Amino acid sequence: MRLSGHLNQLMKPHSFDEIGEFVRPNRLIHALWEGEQPICLDASEIVPYTDGTGFDVFFSLRDRKIRGQATIDALNDRGNEFSVLCGCIKDLKFEYDRVNPHRIKTAMVFRKKPKTTSKDEVASLWIPAQQFDRVYAALRKPTTRIMGALGEGKGIFVNLLLAIEANQPNPAIVRLHDPMDGSEQDYWHIAKTSRGEAETLKAIEAFVAEVDQRVESKIAEPRTIDVFDEIDRIADRKDGKGVNTEILNSTKGMRHIGMKAYVIGQSPSVGKKGMEWADMDNYNAVYFGTAVVTAIEKTPAFSTKKEGLKKRYDKLKEYCDSQNEELGLEGWNEKRLGLLVTGGKAEFFELPDADAIACDWSKLPTKIAQIQAETKTSLPQECQHLNSVVQKTQRNESGIPVKRYRKCKDCGASFTESL
Repeated sequence: MRLSGHLNQLMKPHSFDEIGEFVRPNRLIHALWEGEQPICLDASEIVPYTDGTGFDVFFSLRDRKIRGQATIDALNDRGNEFSVLCGCIKDLKFEYDRVNPHRIKTAMVFRKKPKTTSKDEVASLWIPAQQFDRVYAALRKPTTRIMGALGEGKGIFVNLLLAIEANQPNPAIVRLHDPMDGSEQDYWHIAKTSRGEAETLKAIEAFVAEVDQRVESKIAEPRTIDVFDEIDRIADRKDGKGVNTEILNSTKGMRHIGMKAYVIGQSPSVGKKGMEWADMDNYNAVYFGTAVVTAIEKTPAFSTKKEGLKKRYDKLKEYCDSQNEELGLEGWNEKRLGLLVTGGKAEFFELPDADAIACDWSKLPTKIAQIQAETKTSLPQECQHLNSVVQKTQRNESGIPVKRYRKCKDCGASFTESL
């Protein structure tokens, strides 16, 4: 009798110490042993998570004869039942341990991650979404270069800039050049000037020629914004190897000629694109995703600020990730973090939702026809002074206007008009 009782005790599965949260896997061990078809899982190891939300549990399968996928499938079929039994917030999922195939592993998560960084804590670390106009105002250089991987917010950022432009009293003419026209990632709200790689390459040549012509002729009207999407695709073409250098050289002379450009690319690997990191000083440089880390590491002006910027980035990224998980945000409206570098200064900002700035896109003038490059040797056409303003009016003794002094807004010339 005593021997029989001793054998029964030996046959029972081994449990974990009944201490604190370790009672949870013990409930599973006892339930499987006492079921209609007993399974003996012996306690093996518990590996707690550093954030205190749960632990990985390892069991030893005593009966090697039932080792197989069928046993794992049978356990997973009851994953929800076992999660309730053990007081977990996620269904239990079982698998064989990859290191020791005689052990079975499951994850027991019984509390949510503790709140990390709060909104108030990060408020001083970046420009919040509600103040995105500060980011727009900080883009003082004529060319803004936007870098980041697919889906990290580049298109949202430029669309928000264009929405602000559309809300101006006299918005600039926008010329959109899209070498990937027709792709699934087409996020534009306005008509396109150039479609496909070949047209975009020609548009870059025309853009460079127009910059040269305006600089030479001192023309600043009409105001234009050229948006070059997926510039890396053009730069990787055999006939497009020099486009980054051409845009860079044009950027250096674009002040005071009424032209802006938004250049969008994926790669922050400046050295692979025919440029040096020092060349980025000529742009308003905007980075998203992993490109932010690369910029912090590589920008020469940050050599003494690197560690501080990394800490700010880590804290802001942790906040964005926790908000996305807690609120279930994804796609165009998930929390995103950007870095603006201009004038040697770094400014983190929160990217607003894609539709955060309401506007009437029809009020944004766009140039749909392909722009044509004008060569430096082409003869300038004589201005007809069709767009002029009155600066002074001369009147006779009776107060009747007899002459107006006007100035042309196109060429800047002054002339008189007899009445």
